[in-house]
Amino acid sequence: MSPIDEELHDALHTRAATLTAPPDPMAGIERRAAGIRRRRLTAALAGGALVVAAAVVVVPSLLPGSPTAHLTPAAPTTQAPTPTTQATTSPPAAAPGNLLPWPTRGAGESDLMPAAKQALAPNLGATADEVQLKILFSGDTDSGVRFLMGQAWKNGADTAHPFSYSEGQSGGPRTFIGPANKATPPALAFVLDSLPGTVGELLVVIPTPRTGQVSYDDDATGSFRPISGQDHFDGVVLIDRRSGETDDRIEILDGNGDLDNPTYRGPVQPFLCGLKECG
Repeated sequence: MSPIDEELHDALHTRAATLTAPPDPMAGIERRAAGIRRRRLTAALAGGALVVAAAVVVVPSLLPGSPTAHLTPAAPTTQAPTPTTQATTSPPAAAPGNLLPWPTRGAGESDLMPAAKQALAPNLGATADEVQLKILFSGDTDSGVRFLMGQAWKNGADTAHPFSYSEGQSGGPRTFIGPANKATPPALAFVLDSLPGTVGELLVVIPTPRTGQVSYDDDATGSFRPISGQDHFDGVVLIDRRSGETDDRIEILDGNGDLDNPTYRGPVQPFLCGLKECG
């Protein structure tokens, strides 16, 4: 080899050492092929998921007893309001302003109430069905007389009236109704007359509950005698009285133990005034 050939060989060798070897084409081909396979696999999996989801939505609508599937929400429906039924009964009327809040003493309810309402109705300008009663004392006597005593009023009226009704006397039933009582009277009083086997009357005094001793003066002299031995009537007292008496008096103590401030001391007669009597 000539010197010129050696120089050319060395120069080419040096040039080749400075060049980078080209990439292997097969490696690039393999990378592109792997990417294509991944994309195809992903697309296949996504398509399968869509099919499964569709099956989940549709299949339940085909099962017996399952709810019907709706692809779009149904339009909201407007339900007509339920009509209210108007009450056919009237509200209860308010109680009269002078209705006494006293408890019922004595026997309480009685089968005399229908007859009492019928007897009182004309005096109240009402029918028997419109008459209302509050019983304050009821019972019977040893001679067989049965009675009711309390307040009566026409349904819806502003005031109530003291009343008594009794059966068993000679001459038939007795009915009494008085003027409207005060809202806080010291007592109500009634008379049972024509009692079998007696020549007098029976005065019944119904005082305000929890008051004290009741005493009676039969001749207006001021000599009051206490009525005792009737504790079982819870303050109510029964007093034998001469028929037609007009001068007798009663005294009702207030229950605090002294004798100086009675709730009432005066004549009996004002308690016994009927609607057309005493004024």
